[in-house]
Amino acid sequence: MSHWQAGKLELKCSIDVLRRALIRIMPEWEDHIKIDESGRIPIYTYRGVKLEGEGMHIMIPGIKNPTYAGAPGLKYNDLGLRREGDGTWTVQVDDSGLTKVNHLREQIQGEVMRMKAIALSKIRGYQILQDESNEDETITDIAMDREMVKQFLTQ
Repeated sequence: MSHWQAGKLELKCSIDVLRRALIRIMPEWEDHIKIDESGRIPIYTYRGVKLEGEGMHIMIPGIKNPTYAGAPGLKYNDLGLRREGDGTWTVQVDDSGLTKVNHLREQIQGEVMRMKAIALSKIRGYQILQDESNEDETITDIAMDREMVKQFLTQ
């Protein structure tokens, strides 16, 4: 029995940003991520059957994908992400087949938000004191000196 779940992500970002977020969440996926700007990548079920419906812009193959070797941490179905017309993303995945990642949708949204905060901080000249991840948490510390605080507060 399949446990496919589709869920909309409340974020807008480019394919490249989403790809980088997926790699930060699960570095072992880097060499397995497939991208198609036109959104035509099919995804496959735990039986190796192509899932009917729209194709995906990003796909990470599970072990039953007939075309690509399965990625670590995906023991059943493929993981697919499709950009919707409004710029948001839909995730199609079997959460029960994710062996090393819990709460994938929340992790993707959090990672993209973290990446945007760091990018904005760098643009404004803030200092990134710490940016580390481990299995349990991601810690990012951003600092600005007093002059930057004064400028920020008077804008």
